[in-house]
Amino acid sequence: MTTDHKEHTSIILDLLTLKRDPAKFKTCLSPYLTVTMLQATDLTKNYAAFTSLKDIGNRHQVDQYNAQVAKRNQRTSCPQWLGPPVIMQDALAHIAETGLDTFLYFQHVLSSFHRKITGFYFTRLFWDKPILLEDYSKLPTFQMIPVEDRWNSFWPGLGKIAIAAAIVVTLGFVQMEKDL
Repeated sequence: MTTDHKEHTSIILDLLTLKRDPAKFKTCLSPYLTVTMLQATDLTKNYAAFTSLKDIGNRHQVDQYNAQVAKRNQRTSCPQWLGPPVIMQDALAHIAETGLDTFLYFQHVLSSFHRKITGFYFTRLFWDKPILLEDYSKLPTFQMIPVEDRWNSFWPGLGKIAIAAAIVVTLGFVQMEKDL
């Protein structure tokens, strides 16, 4: 067993025995928390820069793909009149917030949050500013604002179903009168 391994084992055992007493825990741990352990290294900065540049480089492709998906969803929702079950499914998906529009909105809000949170951390990381306790009160939070008109879309959907059903019933009666 090497000296480092013995020392690390000793530290871990000390911490495990002192974990219920925060004051002793902090006293035991403080000699090992050197300034260099808490400072960002060049590797950390390089990795953060790499992932950030990859995000920026791929943002255009992701936005273009999401725009194509939204356009396709809009085109496929036009012939809903042909199938009342599709109308009902779309209305219920909108109420439950499980439709594609909700998913695309979630992706947009998530992307916005990601820019804010990385901005929060990267300004401190790249300018070698420590994150202080009071900085956490400024930490961005994820907030997806719920859609207010969830139920408003249900009534037009129900109206479309009623109209489609009335047309089918009328055509059925007309056909029955011809057959009689």
